[in-house]
Amino acid sequence: MNAYAHVPDHDGAPRREGDEFFGPPPPASIGAIVSASTTLSARAVRTTTRARVGAAVVAAVIAAGVAAQTGVSLPPAWGPVMVLAAAAIGWLVESPLRMCSYIGEDGAWLVSRSRLTGRTTTRALRFADADRRTIAFTRNLGLEGYSGTRVTATWLRDRQTVFAVIGDFNEGVGANDAAKPTDVEAAFAPSPAHLAAVAIALVARYDRWCAARVDDEAPLSTATLDALVAQGRVTVAAAIERLFDLGRWEDLDELAGTALDAGVAVDGLRHAWALLELEDPDTALAQSDHVLIRMRAAIAGGDLATAGGALPELRDDGFGMRSVVVADLLAALGDLAGATAALRDARRAAYPLAHLATTAWPSAPLARALVGGAGSYR
Repeated sequence: MNAYAHVPDHDGAPRREGDEFFGPPPPASIGAIVSASTTLSARAVRTTTRARVGAAVVAAVIAAGVAAQTGVSLPPAWGPVMVLAAAAIGWLVESPLRMCSYIGEDGAWLVSRSRLTGRTTTRALRFADADRRTIAFTRNLGLEGYSGTRVTATWLRDRQTVFAVIGDFNEGVGANDAAKPTDVEAAFAPSPAHLAAVAIALVARYDRWCAARVDDEAPLSTATLDALVAQGRVTVAAAIERLFDLGRWEDLDELAGTALDAGVAVDGLRHAWALLELEDPDTALAQSDHVLIRMRAAIAGGDLATAGGALPELRDDGFGMRSVVVADLLAALGDLAGATAALRDARRAAYPLAHLATTAWPSAPLARALVGGAGSYR
């Protein structure tokens, strides 16, 4: 019986009968397995027979040409042998590298096996060994249009890469394309779609792991966070993100200051935003020159013309900051209905309005009405 029959695939799909996992099992250090996948599955797209035959034919034609050119000096039997050998190599080259992957509560375990040599290699990531992660999506556009998207996920510690996963997928299939390992057919690459699914699922799991390190601690004091960071149980970046989500601006500022004093880089935009919420625009501008910070600082100084002139530069940040800046600007201009609508947008983005309601920002009275009462700093 498959030991991972109860464990879903990385995109949440149930395990299929016949999925084959191979190689060394995942170590206990990555925690309980929450998802797993294998290229030896009915779900996985293998290289098509047509593509493999095509590669074999091309290799054979090239070999035949070489044999024709060198036949005068080689035994006659060498020509057919070279053609057959090239065909076999062409067939094998197009075959994807076999791979299985496991994502646990505390890390990941990747196993690959070469079809040519049978050699098995493994890679492991323990979330505690990284202090931040990055993820980038690159859409490939050629003369014939879109040809796929590359995802690159990297985990770092002290700005040095400790683990990376690179894969490719096709965005044109459905809403959750990136998580589907069947979207891209492997071709001259070790299971690119499988790796894309791993990269995206692993980033999501790492983010939850970081958030849990903060959520598990009560009370959520800056001293507690400092201790967690020192112990490697939570990253500075994750702690700052969590404090931002909670609207704990004073704690965020204090933690960011401690990190900067220790030479640890922090998210300048979030730190500057916290300073704005604490009504310190001058220090905020010293931390970041992002358009969001410049616009809100201009509003604080009563320079509504400069703030309004920067509106075309605004982009949706996904955290509600843009909506709050727009709300402050509209409220300062007297458009209370528009400002209220912007604050509702911020609330839909899970922006913490409670502390805003206690400040002197132009949108504060409207925030108080939305949160009910005078607001509270949570």
